[in-house]
Amino acid sequence: MKRREDLKYQTTSDRKIVRYATKARMAQVNPENIKVYNKYLRSRTIQNSDVKQTTYKVYHSYMNIFMCYIAEYWDNFYLLDEDVLDEDMLDVMEGYMSFLAEKCGNGKKVINTKVSAVSSFYIWATKRRMIKAHPFDGKLDRIKGAQDEKRIAVYFLHKEQIDKITKELAKPKDAANPYDRQDELIWNIAFDSACRIGALYRL
Repeated sequence: MKRREDLKYQTTSDRKIVRYATKARMAQVNPENIKVYNKYLRSRTIQNSDVKQTTYKVYHSYMNIFMCYIAEYWDNFYLLDEDVLDEDMLDVMEGYMSFLAEKCGNGKKVINTKVSAVSSFYIWATKRRMIKAHPFDGKLDRIKGAQDEKRIAVYFLHKEQIDKITKELAKPKDAANPYDRQDELIWNIAFDSACRIGALYRL
């Protein structure tokens, strides 16, 4: 049985993932954009507190990327600027999708999700009558084939391997045994709960 430091985790190697929303870039973001987006977050998390630390935490990080993008490429316009929303928003979003693919190394599914994060903000702003209408709803085509891109790799142990590990970990805990009671406990929790390796690693 491998110890944690020996484990290797699968990663997608055909794309270079770039962290774009750095502290330096966030410092250049229009402060009014940060202010209005924080207002959106407060409003949405009050109504949907169960997903405060999941969906909206992810959306927040994705919106930071968008705000950094418009700061760098679109003169840092205010998110609710009606003139920009009416005249340029389709170009902004199509450019953003291209940027995510080419500069950030994102795949189709991730790009569509990041566009949804932006769209969610504008749905809220429309309902609050902060803008006249959603600037790209029904006008912007999402990337097709996103579901086909998803790849699932299946790794599993055969019964003989499971029995071998269980037997090895159940041996008397003496100086000759490199595994202690904690190793045995972790193995049994992992096996009995069918917990995913990523979740176990975070624990």
